[in-house]
Amino acid sequence: AGADAGRACCERWAAADEPSGLKLAFTAGVHPHDAKDWTGETSDAIEALAAHPACVSLGECGLDYDRMFSPRDVQLDVFAKQCALAVKLGRALFAHVREVDAEKGAPLGAYADAVRVLSEAGVDPRRVCVHCFTGGEAELAAVRAYGARVGFTGFVGIEKRSAATRDAIKTLAGDGRLDWRAGDVVLETDAPFMLPDKSWLPSAAQKRMGLRGGKNEPAVLPAVCRALADALGADAAEVAAATTSAAGEFFSFGEADARVEAARGAWSGGPS
Repeated sequence: AGADAGRACCERWAAADEPSGLKLAFTAGVHPHDAKDWTGETSDAIEALAAHPACVSLGECGLDYDRMFSPRDVQLDVFAKQCALAVKLGRALFAHVREVDAEKGAPLGAYADAVRVLSEAGVDPRRVCVHCFTGGEAELAAVRAYGARVGFTGFVGIEKRSAATRDAIKTLAGDGRLDWRAGDVVLETDAPFMLPDKSWLPSAAQKRMGLRGGKNEPAVLPAVCRALADALGADAAEVAAATTSAAGEFFSFGEADARVEAARGAWSGGPS
């Protein structure tokens, strides 16, 4: 339902031909929380959405061993199905991987399971982005050993929660396993969650942006970039340029723009 709403929103925006230059795209997939709701018709629905001009990736899909809103075996099965679909359609895959919180018990192997499923499905690692990475050094090393890109969100700007993640970024960037200049890193916000600390987004800036109730939004991306650049020990402008390029390559935004432009006229009478 969320992906279909995204489709309709993209059609309305493209048909309006706003002068701002802002462009919208969407992804299509089943989140691990909702894996339990997968039916025999779900794969066909995702495939149909993936054929839409504005769809740039499958996902987010994957494994969430922290909340376990869907049983582990069901998550694994549904993730494998979506990985196979990504290979069949030749599409990028936006992956959700979350280990059980340390306060809840011993690790259950979410990252090892995710890498195994992706590898068995034959997904091109460069066409995988592990979304909203919040793990530590071992988890980041596993993702990069597989070869996937990594998405960092406002989480890296939340001091009380992100120490292990920031240390992992410093370590792997320092020894070359995480090469942000070569397209290994993509910036995200994870809006409406993961609003960075005020050290990266001062109250005055939040007020100017109209942010309320601690909710994040896409316009906060520069603050995420500053927090990530600090962890990398790099210039924020250079990180912005490199991650923008990586996102364009991963999502194939140029190709999507061309598809949307070709289809825009058909949507001007009002999307379905």
